[in-house]
Amino acid sequence: MTLTGDGFASQPGENTVLFGDKGGAVTGASATQLTAVVPAELAASGPVDVAVAVETKGGRSRTVTLGVYRPAKILALEPDVALPGQAVLIRGQSLAGPASVTIGGAKAQVVEAKGDDLRVAVPSLPLPEGATAPVVVTVGSETTKPVDLMIGRLPLVLEVAPRAGPIGERVVVKGRGFDASRAGNTVTFAGQPALVLAASPTELTVIAPAPAGGEGQPELPVVVTAGGRASTSPVSFNIARLSASAYVPRFFAAPVTEYPTEDLAFVSTELAPLLLFGGKADSPSTAERAVKLSATLNTLAANAATKPVAFEFRERPQPGVGVVGDVNLLLFATAEDAAAYSRPWETGRKASRRVSATALATHWAAVLQDYFGLFLYRQRPLKVLALSPRGAVLTEIFAEAARRSPGGMGVPTTVVLPTTTSMAAALKQMALVVSGEAARAGVAVVGQWEGTLEDPDSGSRRFRVRLRADGPRLAGSLTTWQGTIEVASPVRNVAFERGTLRFVANLQGAPHTFTGLLEADTVSGTVERPGRAPARFTLKFVE
Repeated sequence: MTLTGDGFASQPGENTVLFGDKGGAVTGASATQLTAVVPAELAASGPVDVAVAVETKGGRSRTVTLGVYRPAKILALEPDVALPGQAVLIRGQSLAGPASVTIGGAKAQVVEAKGDDLRVAVPSLPLPEGATAPVVVTVGSETTKPVDLMIGRLPLVLEVAPRAGPIGERVVVKGRGFDASRAGNTVTFAGQPALVLAASPTELTVIAPAPAGGEGQPELPVVVTAGGRASTSPVSFNIARLSASAYVPRFFAAPVTEYPTEDLAFVSTELAPLLLFGGKADSPSTAERAVKLSATLNTLAANAATKPVAFEFRERPQPGVGVVGDVNLLLFATAEDAAAYSRPWETGRKASRRVSATALATHWAAVLQDYFGLFLYRQRPLKVLALSPRGAVLTEIFAEAARRSPGGMGVPTTVVLPTTTSMAAALKQMALVVSGEAARAGVAVVGQWEGTLEDPDSGSRRFRVRLRADGPRLAGSLTTWQGTIEVASPVRNVAFERGTLRFVANLQGAPHTFTGLLEADTVSGTVERPGRAPARFTLKFVE
């Protein structure tokens, strides 16, 4: 309200406007005019006359009378999205008393009236989901200003931006009724799960996934599930994909649906997941880490024709993968990543297998090199095969490409798209299972182990084993102590098969054959010695 007079202070803070005994905020001032806000708590029980006065340093004015009342008003709709037949709570002001309600011009039944709140049933309306219908309440001679109710059910998808784009596009899904936490929302494009990067009740930022099996489905219906309910609004995202005779992998960040409540993310292709991240490393989040690497790999793939790319394992400054010719690491393996790969990804396997950061980085380098070499240059993929028989799926793709297009470059798109169920499963196993079998013994047992040998004749002895990868084989040394003197012996015939570690070392002039079962980070078993009773040993992984 505006007060006009004389002798007011020119600064708002130097004036006090009293409405009875309540102060009103002064928002503007001059020597002859003040603007002030009528206190919200006045006239709570009905219209009232209030004496208004102004105080300054010069004194207090005479009073004038102001009639104050609380107009009928809709403060909120709960929920603000509903379908015909559903109940909506109208929270209001001065709505007590006989009231009538219209929604979209149609009369709505008042189911319950409690103070200034009204619960009403949404009438039948000829409106599609996403349309708005004005809600108006009439009490006596007063009618509220309309407040819009959206027709639909929560969660409600209203639009996506952009409407079209390539696989891996960052898409904003707009609507109502989303969960405020990323983990509380599941978003699918034609049934394929999308990685959620950020969430609010009205917006979700997601990464557009590939269609199932890499099929050429242009329009992908977008569905959001939150609070146990799925959206039904007909909003789609259009996938834009260049058609090419040779397949070029498109990398994108994807959710790990096997563990939906955990902080994991895939770097995937249309064919299958390629890499798995178990933590954010040096990125803002695990999801953003996957997005960043996907973008880098897409750039490397796009430039591969003019700038050949090759990947290599690097042990320092920490186990990771680098691009040959670039001193910077492309990515590095963390303890969280190793723990993620230690899960039972292998088909039919229930127990976890311990994976080290070094083994994981070696695996990553092999997988990336084989993918780029196979699909961009049609090089025979041998890196993964040297570590795991699961790499055979890539050699099968190579052979089929050679049969269909002898002497050509790359892999014909028809070899891999649409992707068969068996191929997708084999590629996923190849990517996610860091093998610990014989041909890949270094994955599980490379490093330093310390333990004890329980000799029934001489008692307990401490010893240390250090194993290293020597080409496709394992080598190393065994150290014992005689007082303060270290005695080191080479180990030979090292093998790791089906979870069992075997090696031979000469101790006290005689060959000792160690055979033990690896469980998590411990190897325990027996020691066979010529002419003597077997001994027991236990080794614990150190580094």
